[in-house]
Parts: sequence; C-alpha cells; structure tokens
Amino acid sequence: MKMIDEKIKNISNSMNGPIKKGQKVMKLIFLVHLYVYIAVNLLLLGINFVGWQGFAWFPLPLIGWGIGIALHYALYKFSISRKVKIMDAIFILHFITYALVNLLLIYVNISNLWENFNFWFLLPLFGWGIGIIIHLTVNQLSKSKGKTVSEMSFILHLVAYGIVNFFLLYINISMFWLSQYLWFLYPLVLWGIGIIFHAITAKIIINRKLSGIGLTRLVNKMLLITNIAYYSCVNLALLFLGILVIPQVYTGTLFMWPILIALHAIYIGLFHYFERIVVSFKAVIFHATIYAASYIAAFIRPPVLNSFTINWMIFGALIWAIAIAIHLVLAIIWERSEHNLKVLNRSVFLVHLFAYVITMITLIILNLTTFTGPLWSIVAAFGWLVGLGEHYVLYLCYEKEKLQKINARGILKISTYIHITAYVLVGILLIWINLNLGGFLWFIIAMVGWGIGLGPHLIINNLVNKK
Repeated sequence: MKMIDEKIKNISNSMNGPIKKGQKVMKLIFLVHLYVYIAVNLLLLGINFVGWQGFAWFPLPLIGWGIGIALHYALYKFSISRKVKIMDAIFILHFITYALVNLLLIYVNISNLWENFNFWFLLPLFGWGIGIIIHLTVNQLSKSKGKTVSEMSFILHLVAYGIVNFFLLYINISMFWLSQYLWFLYPLVLWGIGIIFHAITAKIIINRKLSGIGLTRLVNKMLLITNIAYYSCVNLALLFLGILVIPQVYTGTLFMWPILIALHAIYIGLFHYFERIVVSFKAVIFHATIYAASYIAAFIRPPVLNSFTINWMIFGALIWAIAIAIHLVLAIIWERSEHNLKVLNRSVFLVHLFAYVITMITLIILNLTTFTGPLWSIVAAFGWLVGLGEHYVLYLCYEKEKLQKINARGILKISTYIHITAYVLVGILLIWINLNLGGFLWFIIAMVGWGIGLGPHLIINNLVNKK
C-alpha cells in the first residue's frame, strides 16, 4: 500500500516538477471544471425554460453535478495538503460522495411519498453502505503492519461476505410474506464455499511463503478446484429442487459447464507446465481451443437447422478461423522480431486496418444484396472508424516515442489527441445519423455540449505542456 501511495505521489509530482507549480495546475483544473459546470447548467436552464416549461428538471443535473464539484474542490484541497495521506483522502472523498448522493436520494424519495408510499432510498443507503464499510476495512488494513497481501485479501473477502449476506438476510426476512421462501441460504452457502477455498489458499501461501510463478500456479489450481466444487454443489442443489430435469437447465449446468472446467484445466496445463512452448504460441493454441470448445457447446444444444442458420454458422466459423490465423501471424512476427514492441505495434495496426477494410466491404455487400434498406453499413463503418482512428493516434504516439516514457504530462497530451480524434469522428457520425433521420438538428446540441468539455481539455494540455 505504501508503494501505491508513493507511485501516485510520483505521478502527480511529475506533471510539473515543483510542488507550487503542481498546486497552480490543480487549482486551474478545478476552476475550468467550475466554468464548465456553470456554462452547461446555464445552457440546461435555458433549454428547460424554452422547451419544457411544464416541468423544472434543471435542478437535477445542477445538484447532481454540484456534488461532483464539491468533491473536486475537496480533492484539490487534499492535493495541496501534506497532512492527509492519499489512502485516507480517497476514503474521505468516497464517504463525502456517499453522504451527499444519499441525502439527495432521501430528499427525492421523501418529496414524492404522496405518489408512492415506498422508502426506496434505504436500498442505495444500505447497498452503498456495504461498499463504504469494505473501503474502510481496506483503508485500515493498509495501515496494519506485519500482514501479508493474502491475509489482507482474505480478511476483506470475509468482511464483504458477512456484510452482504447480513443485508440479504434482512431483505429476505423483511419480505418473507411476499415469497414465503428462505432464498438467502443459497448465496450464504455458495459464497461460503468460495470463502473456505480462499481460506485454504491463503493458509498455504502463508505457510509456504509462495510468490511469483509458484503463487500463480497455486491460485489457478485452487480456482479450478473451486470451479469443480461449485459445479457439483449447484447441480446437486438443482436436482434437490427438481429443476435439473428441465432441458434448458441441465444442458447448461450438466454439459456446458464442464466445457468451461476443461478450458480452465487446459489453460493451467498449457501456461504452467509446457515450458518448451513460448507464451505467444501458447496464447494461439488456447485461442484455437476456445474456438473448438465454443462449437462443441453450440452442438450440445443444437439450433434449428435451416439454410439461414447454417450459412451464419459457416460465416462465423470462417471469421473466427481468420482471427486465429491473424493471431498466429502476429505471434510469429513477435518471436522473429525478438519481442520488438515497435514491430508488433506496427503489425497490430496494419492487421486492424486490414480487418476493417475486409469487414466493411463484406457489410456493404450484405447491405446492398441481402439486408437491403437503410444504409446501416455506413453507420457501422463510421462507428468502427472511431476505434480505428484512436488506434492510429496511439500507433503514431508510440512510433514517435511519446509512449516510451509514461508520465502525467505524456498521458495528458496523448489523451488530448485521442479526445480530438473521437470528437471529430463521432461528430461526423452524429451528423450523418441526424441528417438521415431528419427532423430536429439535435447533433448541434451534442457537438456544442461535447465542445464545452473539449475546450478545457485543450487549455489544460497547453498550459501543462507549455515549454
């Protein structure tokens, strides 16, 4: 935990070096956030009074976002204070969020009781409260000395198990009149099995002082044993309840689940015991194994066979086979280049570009011949183009060695490039959709609203990365 604290501090300090300059940047970011908050809420206020005069909904985003503004201000104050530790600051922010949001929900619930006499605010209050207690446990464990990660993770798991099941017990008992059934016993027992195996695993790790590969092997083996135990217990429970006789149930639990267990076992054997095979080729083999297993699972519950389903099954099989072939080619390139990341980066982008072109040609042909009507293929093309554009930005950044040394300044600069690319490409897509659907030009609202967020991002990037 101390190491995490130090890394977070190093990242925040790397933005601008001297602490005073970093504080100025944090203050600037908060002021920009405040400006955006005011600008957007004024826009929403105008829209509310012009378009929806019957219902004043603008206070909802005003208060909801206002909670975020309050948290941002608290975060800014914590960032310039050396007295509050990072883990404590994160918990305090979480608790403030919990308190403010639940106060808002209580107000909404109480003010509308005349419509529906239901105290629903108790559900998020207690549900989120579980998360608060777990977070507090994590915070306290991080301060405890002499405890290993395995011990702390088990204690945290046990606390979560106790709190959640107590909450479920309360719900079950308080609403027993509705179902007349003690269903809380199922999560209590099934989750309890996981707790038992977690306790055994933690004990072995502590006694043997395992780390690295030995630790990974043990965890994977225990997960496999837990998976098998769950398979047995769930099927016995379903048999006892008389549900296992339903075909839709037993095909899944009795026959499909073992396929997942087999894949789990193959993964452990492949990645932990066949040391002569390099990891990249192991990944290809496992990819092909998943491919085969998925088709075995498909025929356990055979679909209604007709020309349409047969054609789609063949089409799906070909697409997946092409994906495995591409995976194999990338693995070969990776090994031949002696693990050169630049070569892999270039190859992955070219494969992505090739897949985009081939898929778009296929979709356009299908759009014009089989699935005629609106040009939905254009929407698919622009949608995927957004992802391809973001990939191209990352590719160029790595080629120009902007991704070689990751620091806060570099992350901010790259995120700005990605943001601009997404804004332009998504904007084109929204304009296309809006013009084809006709009617009100709603894309203007989307672009202006997003532009309000993009502007501060550009300003902050220019100020932080100013030479």
